[in-house]
Amino acid sequence: LTHIDYTKEMAIVAETPSDKGLIAVARIAAENEKETEFAVIIADKWHGKGLGSILTDFMIKVAVEMNFKKMYGYVFTHNIPMLEILKQRNFSLSNYDSTTTYAELIIEKSKA
Repeated sequence: LTHIDYTKEMAIVAETPSDKGLIAVARIAAENEKETEFAVIIADKWHGKGLGSILTDFMIKVAVEMNFKKMYGYVFTHNIPMLEILKQRNFSLSNYDSTTTYAELIIEKSKA
């Protein structure tokens, strides 16, 4: 996470003094000049507190600013809260396999 090529990648972390470390990480990493993979990881203790929404919104804005046309990622199918966050932001969702959902957002400048 500390060695980022800012033309192809971006990451943001969340931490709190009380937890003495990272509580969440969001990241995009370019597949090519038009597509970027997206991931959010949040410590169990911090689920349901709005971090998924905040980090997803931030990464969408970064992807727009970096001129990506598509943002995609893989989510555990049982992670209903994250799938709802992605649905609310117009990601299309499809089954990847029995435990994984593929999420894809076609980025328009109006998303900024």
